[in-house]
Amino acid sequence: MAEWTVICRTLNRLSKAGEKELQVLETRKKVPGAEHPDTLWSMAKIAMTYHNLNPFNEAEALGLQVFKAYEKVPGAEHPNMLVVIKASLGATYRGLNRLNEAKELDVQVSQAREELLGAEHPDTLLSMANLAPTYSRLNRLNEAERVGSPNISST
Repeated sequence: MAEWTVICRTLNRLSKAGEKELQVLETRKKVPGAEHPDTLWSMAKIAMTYHNLNPFNEAEALGLQVFKAYEKVPGAEHPNMLVVIKASLGATYRGLNRLNEAKELDVQVSQAREELLGAEHPDTLLSMANLAPTYSRLNRLNEAERVGSPNISST
């Protein structure tokens, strides 16, 4: 069923994906358990779906729940997972026009991805690109320009 949600997302059928993701989540809460990393990842995907469907308050509530739980779960220490969850929550804060909170998370995500992946990795560059409009909306245009047009060395 998890693969079905990927297909629904790819076809931009987000409400159908959300329904299936909820079914996957309920199953995963039973096996392997509510605090298992796979269960938390299912919750994170639902939060992302909520964000894409624009019920930002629901996305925020679920995103915060996942973020707090994920920090405590043994075996969930893969740093990229927390980065993905923070990026999703940052996007939700931008949708709620809570720009200072979005900026704080966006900066953490950009820094973490640069440390994990390197400055020129596509995910790092995407994080910086996400940070630029947040700075712009905060009227911090010099910073928006700096992160929005990183220097990429040619190879």
